[in-house]
Amino acid sequence: MNLIFSFLMLAGTASGSATLDGFQLAYSHAAAVQQPNEFFPERTEWLIVLSDLPVQAIDIRDETVPFEAGYLEIRFDEKRAVCGVVFHKGFSETGGGGDLKFSGTLQETAKGKLTTGQPLDIMGSSLSIDVSFEADIVTSAHFEKQMTAKGSKAETSAQGKCFKSVLDAIKNENIELARKAMSQSWEETLAGEWGGGISTLAYSLDLPEQFQYDAVWEGAGQSRLYLKTEDRIGTLIFLKEQDELKLESVNWRYTF
Repeated sequence: MNLIFSFLMLAGTASGSATLDGFQLAYSHAAAVQQPNEFFPERTEWLIVLSDLPVQAIDIRDETVPFEAGYLEIRFDEKRAVCGVVFHKGFSETGGGGDLKFSGTLQETAKGKLTTGQPLDIMGSSLSIDVSFEADIVTSAHFEKQMTAKGSKAETSAQGKCFKSVLDAIKNENIELARKAMSQSWEETLAGEWGGGISTLAYSLDLPEQFQYDAVWEGAGQSRLYLKTEDRIGTLIFLKEQDELKLESVNWRYTF
């Protein structure tokens, strides 16, 4: 049920492009979320992401949109008025408001067209936008329904056990054991760019000395284990490869 629900809710399409100082990105995928504002939780906001690579609503929530993606983030305030955009490509990130024109709706689905009347002047850079999109809006309540384990149950889940096998491998300096729990793409990165060292793997995880197992989320094609500290949330993404759970990435973000 959860997998079907996730697939139906997360599909979205986009067309058009954004151009920053002559560099153009065309978008074909879209996802949308409704959530509390980070700094004013009593206020509701909507975030729409248009991307040149597939993107899921959970990526918006967890701030895990693939680094290699080129994407446009559109933010709407509690009055459903567009209040800003951010243009992403690799290390480049440029954001601002200004002369943004939106025609469309934000109900169960985010659907419409966003353009710039005049190119936005953002710290000396020129950003032009002409995009259309349609994506089902995923709410915080929807994400909560996809949490399959919390607290101690998250720790003893299949995701928790897979992660612990990586921790045991690091503790015992056994890189081969670690590789058995890692996805093929991460294993290739370890072997190629990192030289295959267990110490570099440990460094890449950026683990705090103390953390708690918080929850497990399960969706279409992947699952996630959440860790938490006093000031950070860790998102561990898992894939299924040949019916075995594999750790794909570890991402940390600060909470304020």
